[in-house]
Amino acid sequence: MFQAPTSLLAEMPPIVSFVGSTECFASDAVRLHTALLDAGVPSSTFTVPGQVHSFVSLCRRLPEARTSVLDAAAFLRRRLSSDSPELTEMPELADSPDHSEADTAMTGLHSLTPTDDSFFDTAPVRGSHTVFVPVSPARLWRELSADDAVKSWSPGVTQTKWDVSTVRGVGAVRNVTLLGAATVEERFYRWDENRRMTFSASGISRPICRAFAEDYILEPEGAGTRFTWRAAMDPVGPVFVHKVAGSGLSAVLAHMTKGLVRRSMDG
Repeated sequence: MFQAPTSLLAEMPPIVSFVGSTECFASDAVRLHTALLDAGVPSSTFTVPGQVHSFVSLCRRLPEARTSVLDAAAFLRRRLSSDSPELTEMPELADSPDHSEADTAMTGLHSLTPTDDSFFDTAPVRGSHTVFVPVSPARLWRELSADDAVKSWSPGVTQTKWDVSTVRGVGAVRNVTLLGAATVEERFYRWDENRRMTFSASGISRPICRAFAEDYILEPEGAGTRFTWRAAMDPVGPVFVHKVAGSGLSAVLAHMTKGLVRRSMDG
């Protein structure tokens, strides 16, 4: 990306990056940071001593990773707020009295466009990941519909909360908070026990997309389950944002699926 023309880099939003001091691509992070600044894009990069490639994925175990994730969440809060300041330095989270994993920092939700199954084939940004899981569909389903679903197996999710006024089935509502910065309200329009569940997001605390949906498909296969996770979204922003989001969505699903598989096999 740091080799992209300045005109293309200038379309990027403000960026903050965290890189381990032993990261083999550390110099690339610095080059990207410099290229963004040259293109007029607010950018900041932080080198974390002693950390390795993708260390932030271990935020449940490494204090340094957790701090970086919380710093990233604070950055998103500032950038997505209506009176967002320019990027200068990261706030001190440890001393922030109003910081909480459960805090959604929202007074209401921005409504999203309802979707149906066709959205997974027509959305501007689409991703999917399929994997064999050596557990039964019923076992995998328990994790997908659990009280702490997603949060228990995805380090990027800081809260999962089901609406107790709805039953676990068609019409169920679940609120999922990402990095403590944005909360998505998910409404399930399909709930086929041990087979498939699908939701269309009805609201989001930060206006980063116009529509969002996910689909979980479980198919018996031998002594296990063939699991497919699909996601689709219509993000806000220029076409360049769509391209970046599209290239990373399937990778995000693959990473989160690994956590789901481990959780299912440990349970």
